[in-house]
Amino acid sequence: MAGTKYKNPPIEEAVCQFTLAQRAPWEPDTARHLFEKLRDRYPAMPTQQQILQANLTPAPGAETPGLSLAQNERVVFADTSGLSQLAIGPTAISIHRVKPYIGFDEDMLPRVERDIPASVELLKQSPAFSSVSVRYINKIEVTTGTFDLNEYFNYWGTADVLPASFDGTITGFFYRTVATERSRPVTLSLNLGSLVAPKDIAAFALDIELVYNFEEVADAATSIAQLVEIKTAENLIFESLITDKARELFK
Repeated sequence: MAGTKYKNPPIEEAVCQFTLAQRAPWEPDTARHLFEKLRDRYPAMPTQQQILQANLTPAPGAETPGLSLAQNERVVFADTSGLSQLAIGPTAISIHRVKPYIGFDEDMLPRVERDIPASVELLKQSPAFSSVSVRYINKIEVTTGTFDLNEYFNYWGTADVLPASFDGTITGFFYRTVATERSRPVTLSLNLGSLVAPKDIAAFALDIELVYNFEEVADAATSIAQLVEIKTAENLIFESLITDKARELFK
């Protein structure tokens, strides 16, 4: 299933998330209980986080989707290096890896197969999920002052973005696209934007997230199989968005 292998992949963070079909019980001592069971794999002191999540939900008959805000908590467990993480909350469980990235088949998938079922069992939940997702946040740096974005990105928004009446140079931008696949319940969220960088270096974030929303509650095996499928789709999307000149940066 592996995609193109690069010596220096631009991945800043990779996330595989499983959303629980039912909210798990969450008590004040849940984090301590989880740490006791997980510290052999994630021995670093865990951290608790409060997450404010914005959701766009299509409403029947409405021209525009409705916006809702949900606040969730989670506990993040990490290995001694802090690079490999497991986040557990009452509504979702996710596997994380920050730079340097090891690989999906070599690292992410084995940890998913080991830690997702184990985490569900620790939460005393049935292994039932409403959605799975992959998210890959890439940071691409170009060591040159002035250039055409089309030299590095195959993206509809990179050309002719300035009005004809304005004679200038683009110094910052952010594009966001959300789309739903026609043939299956998969949603793509795609973000491409410029980042602050040192002089004579241009940096860009390419953030790709794919979510598979199950029409019926799915078990662990089905959810993991769908995760592998959308990861394959993420590989294809990433490769379609960059040029050969960009690929040279990762070799």
